[in-house]
Amino acid sequence: MALTRIGPNQSINLASNVTGTLPSGNLPAGSILQVASVTKTDVFSTSSTSFTNITDLSITITPSSTSNKIISFFNGSVGNSQDDRNVLIAVARDGTTLGLADASGTRARSFAGIHIANDQTNSSLVGNVAFQYTDSPNTTSSTTYTIQMRNGLSGVTAYLGRGGEMSSSSDQNRTTFSSEFTIMEIAGW
Repeated sequence: MALTRIGPNQSINLASNVTGTLPSGNLPAGSILQVASVTKTDVFSTSSTSFTNITDLSITITPSSTSNKIISFFNGSVGNSQDDRNVLIAVARDGTTLGLADASGTRARSFAGIHIANDQTNSSLVGNVAFQYTDSPNTTSSTTYTIQMRNGLSGVTAYLGRGGEMSSSSDQNRTTFSSEFTIMEIAGW
């Protein structure tokens, strides 16, 4: 539907006179320029001790200025096939894991994660991981952000969206969870 301005003896199609893009350079620092989000409703698992891309939790964005920031928000529930183990989560830009802690001996490095404590009976415990990460990609090219997950120790399986134990004999005690990943482009500050 065309936009029109109606005045005395005139009717002008305003849409035909609008061209170009919004002047993002005139927006104040901290202004939200773009928002994109994806929700994952199924379960993901990995036995890797290296960060692995989680399927269906990727977003591609093209920043409008090299000075702009990309802020990532993640919320998800995780479990492990063996109690008393870590599940580690991070965000990656074009395959490079971001925000890892400094090296400390042979300890695993991550941006976020949770320790699934020992409940003395089985691996049904679930923990929530939520974080925000601010990135400065310094580009105006198409850029893909992906949530990644890994185990803190080999020989076990980490899960996103469920606990480690999902026995059919006690399904009433087990729950599956959705996960959400959102990114925002913010005018540089």
